[in-house]
Amino acid sequence: MIRRTTMLFAVSALFVMGAARVYSDGSDHEGRVTLTLRSINALNQSGSPDSAHDKDCRARFINLIHQKVTTHYDIDTQTMIMSATSTFQDKPYDLHALGINGKYAFAAFRPSSDLPLNAVLFDISNKFTEPSSSLTLRLNDQIQCLLRSEHG
Repeated sequence: MIRRTTMLFAVSALFVMGAARVYSDGSDHEGRVTLTLRSINALNQSGSPDSAHDKDCRARFINLIHQKVTTHYDIDTQTMIMSATSTFQDKPYDLHALGINGKYAFAAFRPSSDLPLNAVLFDISNKFTEPSSSLTLRLNDQIQCLLRSEHG
């Protein structure tokens, strides 16, 4: 009787562990995305486009165009526990989750950098498609420059 109970317990434990694994596999999404910065646009202090300064942004940060940003993310859609790290010019930036409807978004604001970097951003749709990376850099006290990737 003890042997049968032990065997039943062992089989039950394996079933529960297998079921838990299937459940977690469906809710945990881990990925690595490498995107190329392709565009530069100026933004004013409110964050609105300021096309009059696009040329200034391009002149100052043209050397960053075509550089890559690699982001590793881990998102559990059940618990909403998520993390992301973006690496740009061999420097990793730990990103914090943002509450933006319809996508998973992350950012690091005013990270330590040799660049006049204001933010590193990453987002991906809630279907885990259309990833995007962005950097905002200070051109001067009034103007930010937004460097963005195209959707990968």
